[in-house]
Amino acid sequence: MRDYKGLTDHLGYFETLSNGFYTLHTTGPAGYGQKENEILTFPYAEYPKEIDDFFKAFEPFTDHDYSRTLKRYGVNYDDVTTDFSKADAGLIFAIITAVIRAERFGNEGKFGEMAKQGVIFKMLNRLKELDKK
Repeated sequence: MRDYKGLTDHLGYFETLSNGFYTLHTTGPAGYGQKENEILTFPYAEYPKEIDDFFKAFEPFTDHDYSRTLKRYGVNYDDVTTDFSKADAGLIFAIITAVIRAERFGNEGKFGEMAKQGVIFKMLNRLKELDKK
């Protein structure tokens, strides 16, 4: 049995999220993709410390081959209707990895949207169930 407590300790935070828990900065002072003082500005999400703490706690569980894992399960990480009641840890780690990667590479605010919709909470809750087995 693998210990997921470092992740499931964050359940309470994800259960009580409300709108506005993060800020999506869509442009810098010069506008999207524009140079200001020779620095390009692009959108980015600003998350509270609790989300940063979760990202750090998740690092050891990162699926470095998440694309292949998702294909194997036939799951699109963007599909928030996924039923996690029978998901194993490998699928959950692949989805969370995909969402974090999307956040970092062009889909700013994706993690925040998934968290707001309760998807992250559902996955962590499933990990808690798996931890009991």
